[in-house]
Amino acid sequence: MVVLDTSVIFKWFDLKEDNRTQATRILKRHLEGTLQILTYDLLLYELTNAWVTKSKLLFLRIRTYLQNFLKYNIPIVPFNIKRIENAMLLARKFNVSVYDATFAALAQEHGCKLVTADTDFLRHLQASYIVHLRDFV
Repeated sequence: MVVLDTSVIFKWFDLKEDNRTQATRILKRHLEGTLQILTYDLLLYELTNAWVTKSKLLFLRIRTYLQNFLKYNIPIVPFNIKRIENAMLLARKFNVSVYDATFAALAQEHGCKLVTADTDFLRHLQASYIVHLRDFV
């Protein structure tokens, strides 16, 4: 099992993204049943926000992307107070956003790796369970 953050999943939908091949390889493994992906419900808001504010995608394209994402059958873990508390502790300790820390807290909770493409986040929160997308095999 592996937790993916928004920076990785965004790459599935943008052909111009760096490390897109590595990101889609993870998705392929999930679809083949050889790797389970887990993510946090915050991802849906972050993905949609990126598409709305950082691209010129039309509403219908964004809706199609969201529908396609849901077809991948990736378990989406819902908010709960304990997860937010853990994320807050990580955010304060390592000076990262609570948004980013929620994915790290989820990986901690499930005893698995967090895969990210966010180099700033990695620089602040260096932990053995967090790996950069390009280093994930």
